[in-house]
This record gives sequence, structure tokens and C-alpha cells, in this order.
Amino acid sequence: MAMNEKLRRDSLITIISLAVVVALFTFVIYLPGLKSKQQLNKQIASIQEEIRAIPTKVEQLEQLQKQLQQREAFITRMKKHIPTDKDTHRVLQRVAQLANSSSLTVSSLNPGEPVTYATYLRQPFTVNVSGPYKGLIQFLNGLDTDRRLFTVSNLMLTSQNGKNTGLVKGTVELSVYVLRDTESDFSDFKENRVSRSFLSTDKR
Repeated sequence: MAMNEKLRRDSLITIISLAVVVALFTFVIYLPGLKSKQQLNKQIASIQEEIRAIPTKVEQLEQLQKQLQQREAFITRMKKHIPTDKDTHRVLQRVAQLANSSSLTVSSLNPGEPVTYATYLRQPFTVNVSGPYKGLIQFLNGLDTDRRLFTVSNLMLTSQNGKNTGLVKGTVELSVYVLRDTESDFSDFKENRVSRSFLSTDKR
């Protein structure tokens, strides 16, 4: 009987010892190791995802570089059409010359408020013209193909005397541009309005 109790006690101690060992292994070695493994797997998955994304990022960088080159080329081309000096008289003279060569009569050519940007200035003008419709189209084409950059933002037309004679009156809102390398404003455009006599006689 005493021997059986001793065996039971030894068995109980053995079981308890094994349970302690299993608990220690579980909480000290297995679970921390499992957590570390999971973290490692997450890191590996993240790295793999970054590696898979490299070709896309390279392609995006190549596209950005291509766009940058295109913009630089565009700026280089535009600099040929956007001077760094205002040359007021030449601008007014050129608009009048294009109108006159298109058989248009310019009744007024008035500057608006200049608009300042980081690297350039935009000076709007309002031009009132009258003449044949074909001449107006020729005038607009002349502005579009001129060596200096002109842009047309608005065009309003009416028939002369309300008759269908092929003659029109028009108001053209256009702009010219100047790089800000050496100039600070367009103040000399506003010194005076352009007279009808200048527009009709200055055809050089």
C-alpha cells in the first residue's frame, strides 16, 4: 500500500514536471518563436511586394523623365516665341499690320490688365475690327502662325448693318507674352490708347 502511494506520488510529480516543461516550452520558446516567424513572414511579404512594384516604379520614373524632357523641349520652343523685352510699339504695329494685310479696319486696340505668372507676363488686348469675313479668318491665322506668340481667348462677331453682305464687325480678345528674365511689368502698354490713325496708316 505504501509502495502504491509512493508510485502515485512519483507519477504525480512526473506529470507536474512534464506539464511545467511543456508550459515553459510553449510560453518561453514556441509562442515567441511563432510570433517572430509571423513577423518575419510579414516582412518577407512586404519586401516581395516592394520588389514586384519596382518595374512599375521604374516605368513611372521613365514616363516622368519623358514628360520632363517634353516640357523642357516645349519651353525651349516657346522661348523663341516669347521675348524678354516688351517692345510695345512692335507688338501694336504687328497686330495692326496683320489686320491691314487681311483687309480689316481696326477701330480700336486697347490693353487690359496684365497678368503676372512665375516666369512670364501675359498682356491681354481687345481689338475691334470690321471687314470681310475671309479677312477675319486670315487675321486669326496670321496671329496663330506669327513668330511671336499670340493667343485668342474670345471672339464676338456681328454682321455689319444687319445685312448678309459678307462683312462683319468683330471684337477679338487676344494676349501677348513676355518672359520675366529682365522685365517686371507691362506698364508702358497702358501709357495711351492706340489711335485709329496709327492703325490705318502704319502698314510697314
